Amino acid sequence: MLAAAPQQLSIVQRVIALLTASLRELLREPFLVLQMSMRCLQGPAFVAALSASMSAVDGRAEQIATTARTLLEALHNHPWRVTSLETLTASTSDSKSSAECGADNEEITKMSTCSWPAAAANGSSEDSCPICLNKFRDGDLLRVLPCGHNHHQGCIDEWLRIRNCCSLCKTPAVKRAETYNQSPTSATPSSYG
Repeated sequence: MLAAAPQQLSIVQRVIALLTASLRELLREPFLVLQMSMRCLQGPAFVAALSASMSAVDGRAEQIATTARTLLEALHNHPWRVTSLETLTASTSDSKSSAECGADNEEITKMSTCSWPAAAANGSSEDSCPICLNKFRDGDLLRVLPCGHNHHQGCIDEWLRIRNCCSLCKTPAVKRAETYNQSPTSATPSSYG
């Protein structure tokens, strides 16, 4: 979630529109060159023209992909995102259950970790992270949740800051004490840890 000024969002939208237009043009270009080459060229000249065209298309595709990756990385790391996430977490912490509210860093660091393939030796049937979907590799640090599911530590730690539950089975990751909603007339349990 981004909290940005309309002008900043407009710039991002224009960049995305330019990337989209470039990609459409890129997809159309080889077919136009192929049609022209088939009419004008034959044999080795046709192959050379087609090869040059595909090389140019490949170069432009790489430029578009690099620009898109740069944009996504900038959006992901931008402080508006962090501020917005902190605001979202703060606004929900008073009104949501303990599973819906994120865990704090102290709670997260108390959870157990292990490295791959030690997790497999301990009976884990999972061989990939449910969040990033990458296979675990030797030496990867995993966080072991109370439900028994394993995730890459970096993936699940970010998840738990937003939502205090396993990404697979939704079991609360951090057990919390009972919380009470205080009304003017009575106090009743709103959730059980």
